[in-house]
Amino acid sequence: ASLRGLLGNVDRARRRPDGRDRAPSFRDRMAEGLRRLRGEALLILSGQDYTAREFIDYSGAHAAWAELLKAGNVSRVDVPGADHTFSTAAWRVEVENETLRWLARVGKAGASERART
Repeated sequence: ASLRGLLGNVDRARRRPDGRDRAPSFRDRMAEGLRRLRGEALLILSGQDYTAREFIDYSGAHAAWAELLKAGNVSRVDVPGADHTFSTAAWRVEVENETLRWLARVGKAGASERART
């Protein structure tokens, strides 16, 4: 009876007062956006950032997110010592250089794809 009560409370907590399901979480909306993306994505994570760590932990624990991040259209770059805002000039230069490398690679791949069609 206690377990049924708990499950009932969880179900009620997931619903809005009008009885409909609550809106998807921001994580679910982010995953859906990435799933629907037909282009390339660059994910840059800072190593000394609790938000980045939470994202890494969450995506590693949820199969759907793990699959999205393994997709061929997602590139990931880690900046190990950086904080959330990449607050030093060196970290910002690293982000800039990684972004430029990614753009060059994506541009080259796009040009090759256009040449084939």
